[in-house]
Amino acid sequence: MPIEKNRLIVFCMLCTLLSFTCNSYAQQTQPKYSAATVSDPQVPVEDLELLLKPLTKAELIGEAEAWLGLLKEKTGQISAAEIQMRQQSRQSKQEIDDAQAEARTEAREQLLVGISKLREEQKTIVDRFNAVLAALKAKGGD
Repeated sequence: MPIEKNRLIVFCMLCTLLSFTCNSYAQQTQPKYSAATVSDPQVPVEDLELLLKPLTKAELIGEAEAWLGLLKEKTGQISAAEIQMRQQSRQSKQEIDDAQAEARTEAREQLLVGISKLREEQKTIVDRFNAVLAALKAKGGD
């Protein structure tokens, strides 16, 4: 009888160990989710909301991460443009030649237009990112 009891204990321990191993293996072999809604950053918010409805919580997390990546990229572009504008502004203060100053002023105006466009694009991405977060929250995400 004690041998059967020991075998049963060993069997239960092996089953428990195998269940942990199989679970971690299954998690490792799952392919990384590829976001589907970020291919068109200009997608209307209403269309995006419809695209998000059938997605699972895990898929919505992937979508949110992808939109956050787009937002970070756009913010980096804005920062780089603003730094360039500040550098040109400092250089134009040091220049005496009117022709060079005028050229710098034109370049600065072009940078300002570019920054405005980038900020509009950033707002578009923020709106879509918020739609993804709202869909994720509706499915129980944090």
